Amino acid sequence: MKTSLFSFSKKECLAGVIGFFTTAYIIAVNSFILQEAGVPAMESLYATILSAVIGCLLMGFYAKTPILIIPGMGINALFTYTVVGQLGLSWQEALLSVVVSGAVFSLLTFTKLTGKIITLLPASLKYGMTVGLGLYIFFIGLEMGGLIVAGDSSLVRLGDLTNRDVLWTMAAFLLMLILFVRKRNGYFFIGLVVISVASFFTGDLAKPSGTYLPGWANVFAWMTDVDASVFLSSSFWIAVFTFTLVLLFENIGLVEAHTRASHTVDRYVPALRGTALSTFFAGLVGSSPTVASIETQAVIQSGGKSGGSAIVTGILFIASFFMLPLISIIPTSAIAAILLIIGFFMILDIQHIPFDDVTEAFPAVFLLATIPFTQSIIDGMAIGFLLYPIVKIGAGKWRDVNPFLAVSAFLFFVYFLLQAFV
Repeated sequence: MKTSLFSFSKKECLAGVIGFFTTAYIIAVNSFILQEAGVPAMESLYATILSAVIGCLLMGFYAKTPILIIPGMGINALFTYTVVGQLGLSWQEALLSVVVSGAVFSLLTFTKLTGKIITLLPASLKYGMTVGLGLYIFFIGLEMGGLIVAGDSSLVRLGDLTNRDVLWTMAAFLLMLILFVRKRNGYFFIGLVVISVASFFTGDLAKPSGTYLPGWANVFAWMTDVDASVFLSSSFWIAVFTFTLVLLFENIGLVEAHTRASHTVDRYVPALRGTALSTFFAGLVGSSPTVASIETQAVIQSGGKSGGSAIVTGILFIASFFMLPLISIIPTSAIAAILLIIGFFMILDIQHIPFDDVTEAFPAVFLLATIPFTQSIIDGMAIGFLLYPIVKIGAGKWRDVNPFLAVSAFLFFVYFLLQAFV
């Protein structure tokens, strides 16, 4: 079944509008997580919107598919809490690693290596990474919403359920969950608006302050704060390697699913290349990596079959620049609720791990458990990639360890050595 590559029919435009309201939550959520890394507030908002605009327009004009590109959840946590928080890179250096990984990802999509690499990663490790990221995001949501706090005799304990912020988090979570189970498109966006308006009338919403027009020059100013010596840093290249690995495996699966659902399978290669290029440009404008969003399915189910719907969504993201004063004061409780739901969806992938094969399940479980417990995505991945060949060889299944896995395990082994002795 063929579809027109470009269409701005009423159905396509409506699908694009639904796409925007389904993904608009990312403006507040991603900018908040970028600010946790040290990115200035207004610059983080601008970067998030710009990266979504560039990504959606790339998919519309170049790939000619209805796929929506926005900053990815999970990988933004990797940017802030691991690359900046654990590896010790500045947020400017972390952005440079995004640019480099986007360039590497783009180069791979213009060769035949992409298809080969995807067949080399065991499904158990891939699903383990997704579940681990989901658990980590869920943990961040619980902490951000005040549902858990540091414990006296334990690492964490239940928060004060009578606290107003905690009550708002629970209200936001329940509202979004009900909207989701009732299959309401844009349930995240609707939840954000309702909770923000409600907290305004109760006096719990902060008032806008400061300027909301930092100037376009500030968007790219981070480049002047990066020293060339960072290219000699092992932490920098570990970040590049990890970003590239996560982007590669996450986007290949998402793009394939979206092009199949929208009957644009013949546009799979351009769509994957557009996704890779969007990450490169996202880093340039100051954002964490972008991905082919899961919310694209809402566009397809609403009738979006061509690049027209992605272009409409991109245009609406441009219009969101005029809503920055409102976006900047969205309560943290609403953002925490979104993280809880997104984390839940990612955790569901645990059902795909083959628990009947211990040599597959054991490394995957260690990987997914280590990420939230150590609050380090890289450490969790490293444990999983190291355990996999060890368990396989110990079980006499050394043929399951391909060269890609062997090299990856060696690199993560070097990473642990550097952590211990440098």
